[in-house]
Amino acid sequence: MNESPIIDAIYGAEDQPKYDVQEMPVEKSDKVEPCYYKKCILPIKGSSIEFYRSSAEKLGELLMEVVDAEGPIHKSEAMRRVANAFGLQKVTYPLESHMNKAIDYLKNNSFISTEGKFLWPSDGREVKVRMPEEGKSPRSIRYIPPEEIILAINLCLKDCYSLEKDDLIHAVGKALGFKRISKSTSETISTVITDLINKNEISETNGIIMDNKE
Repeated sequence: MNESPIIDAIYGAEDQPKYDVQEMPVEKSDKVEPCYYKKCILPIKGSSIEFYRSSAEKLGELLMEVVDAEGPIHKSEAMRRVANAFGLQKVTYPLESHMNKAIDYLKNNSFISTEGKFLWPSDGREVKVRMPEEGKSPRSIRYIPPEEIILAINLCLKDCYSLEKDDLIHAVGKALGFKRISKSTSETISTVITDLINKNEISETNGIIMDNKE
């Protein structure tokens, strides 16, 4: 994998309180440009009534635009993008039920695939660690696919080889665009780290996490 210039931001930082990462500049590199997460904004397509009258194929076309632009994307977020085009703001049960028909249509025609709660385009694209655009807030950790968190972990360990677990959590959070690491974000990243340890993809010795690939 390519080295990540994003992780350079943690080098030389003073000790920080747990789950609190100060804002630090992200240095660019000639080798790798940061990958930014760009939200898909669909144009207005009609009213809420027209949404519920729309066929699975029509909604599927709109959903495909979202997945192409943002995939892998959490199902709820993808649904919200389409719903917003019809003036709907919340993903309610009736809305989700109607959108699930569009998802089934796309899956049955091999336009997308699903991994857990995430929708993936069928173009075989590689997962990337995506930061928010300048001035934008990062995605909630629950809306970041596990594959992206895993890649961030691997990039951090590739750059540093070994890190204390808390430092690794901070580095991964920073790579994903979090200026402050909340308890839920820390717990989610920690769970992924533990899963990788259990799969023997990385190892932990006396609280130090290491990359088994080295």
